Amino acid sequence: IDKEFLLASDFSNGLSRVNDSSGYSGYVDTRGRVVVPIEYCSLQIFSEGRTFGVNKNGKLCLISSTGCIIKELVQYETAYPFIHGFAIVYSDGKYGLINTEGDEVLAPIVGNLQHKDTAHEFLITLDGKEGYFNAQTKRLIRPRYKKILEVSREHATVEVPEIGCVFVDWEGRTFIEENGRIYLPDWCI
Repeated sequence: IDKEFLLASDFSNGLSRVNDSSGYSGYVDTRGRVVVPIEYCSLQIFSEGRTFGVNKNGKLCLISSTGCIIKELVQYETAYPFIHGFAIVYSDGKYGLINTEGDEVLAPIVGNLQHKDTAHEFLITLDGKEGYFNAQTKRLIRPRYKKILEVSREHATVEVPEIGCVFVDWEGRTFIEENGRIYLPDWCI
């Protein structure tokens, strides 16, 4: 690697993040050729062929492994690496979700967003309460329940303090099962 670089990371997937004497970052390949221009204030590691960098104007950019800017993400402050085709983004105390093209899948909402075991499912937590988001179906349960127990096509089974297990449909209505009968309680209407 050329002597003009002050710092270089270990190679991962054939690329190394480098910094020049001005403090800007970029990526070079194993031959020392610049792949991602050395013009970013900060750069993340690559995940799923994408990285995020903050350009000289302070704007967050989604960058391909060939160094092309896929999209300038001006509405977000930061983003986390892609997992299964989705990256969690952050702005003004809220978390959202984008796909590998930089398209918004979930607009930023209040609550911490984290990947679940299934590629397109996400857990939302806020003040000890849980919610859920499915990136394929775009179904959202806001974080208001003690625990999300199970999610199906028709409803989710959630735990509510002092009541126990209840069903929540995709319109947000809560149903209680009692003596084999499922009903919408008065306090939900």
